[in-house]
Amino acid sequence: MTQRRTQKTPPDEEAANDIDLVSAYLPYCDAMMIDKRTRLMLERGNYAANYRCRLFSRNTGDQFLDYLKSIEAEADPAIPALVRADVR
Repeated sequence: MTQRRTQKTPPDEEAANDIDLVSAYLPYCDAMMIDKRTRLMLERGNYAANYRCRLFSRNTGDQFLDYLKSIEAEADPAIPALVRADVR
């Protein structure tokens, strides 16, 4: 019987930095755009389930844009108007 390995290589310095960043900010964010490897690790391990933070990566970019559009749609109309006026 062979043991199934979910991670082929041990975490490298980049992964350690990602874990540090996510662990520091996850409890305080509504959404995070992170790399795919970190997002999958968090979702598969169910690590982020206790937080309201939504996780996105480049390959879920359309979902991230939908999320941003939903924020704009739910916002007080004065807020997006102020943002648009400030950009011009």
